[in-house]
Amino acid sequence: PVLHVMAARIDGNDIVGCRRGAITALGFCGPGASMRITHNQFNIGGAGISAAVDGLWIQGNKLAAPLQGGNQQVAGAGIVLRTGLDPNGSDQCQIVSNQISGFAGAGIAIQSPVRDLIVKLNQIERCGNGIVTEDETNSASVSIENNHVSDIGAAAGEQTAFVVGILV
Repeated sequence: PVLHVMAARIDGNDIVGCRRGAITALGFCGPGASMRITHNQFNIGGAGISAAVDGLWIQGNKLAAPLQGGNQQVAGAGIVLRTGLDPNGSDQCQIVSNQISGFAGAGIAIQSPVRDLIVKLNQIERCGNGIVTEDETNSASVSIENNHVSDIGAAAGEQTAFVVGILV
């Protein structure tokens, strides 16, 4: 377990070929602390960003999962908000201006409670689903606006239970 005090930043990295989660931030942010995952370039064979901290900004990242052999999409999601050390989830989170493509799961999956959530100005294409909030999500305030979601659904020859652009 990691305790983040004050500001923490993962910024300006190139991540290539990672088959498991490229960036995972599941620790705990102390009072007034923040975590910024910004301006990274991903070209990966697995899930992208998985996070569960307070004061979270996921902004300006390019997450690309190229098709695998036989036109199969990469398993997992581009960006996932999960429950980490704090079972109450994040207090504040912004997912803004990311470009996400090629994931079999959702481009953005919200799987934990978030008190205040903003999902804005993201471009999501060629993913199994667009933006999905799951049953575990219990948010006081959610704003999902001005996202561009296109070419959503399973890759050729694959089956999915459901396909949605945005599910709240």
